[in-house]
Amino acid sequence: MPIIVGSETYPKIIATIQGFSQAHRGGDVAGITGMDVCSEVNKQPVGLDETYRGALNRANAVKKKYPTAIAVGIESGIIMIGNDTFDIAIVIIIDENGGVSTATSQGLLVPRKFFERAEVQGLKWHTVGSAVAEELLGDPGDPHLTLTEGRISRVDFMAQAVFTALLMLPH
Repeated sequence: MPIIVGSETYPKIIATIQGFSQAHRGGDVAGITGMDVCSEVNKQPVGLDETYRGALNRANAVKKKYPTAIAVGIESGIIMIGNDTFDIAIVIIIDENGGVSTATSQGLLVPRKFFERAEVQGLKWHTVGSAVAEELLGDPGDPHLTLTEGRISRVDFMAQAVFTALLMLPH
């Protein structure tokens, strides 16, 4: 059965491959593909609700087009806890039988100045990752790698969330 990620971005597809591999699910993980869908949220979601909505919209868009596929929706968002700003991914998986599971990644503490910069530029078009890349260079799609000085990537964070969501799918 096909496994389709509601995104064509490399980190989300690779994270899904790694998560499925770790869980020993889905047969040939090399066949995991991405599909360009609209998350219907800002380019930089803020808060758990908006981030969750983006992941759900991605998974539902895949499921609508491919009802027998395993649909994976991944959305990274900025979550405020006290004075701290965290980047957290939400993963939603809808299996071939319509079973749904949700998981989050661990959070990466992001200096608030990068969120404030993205906010001034407009969260509909700019992300915290692009703000990090403007100042510290690196990949705007992977601020995790830049902020951890190459120790852990965004893929690593998302892959663990994919793995967790797979473990929690109803049997």
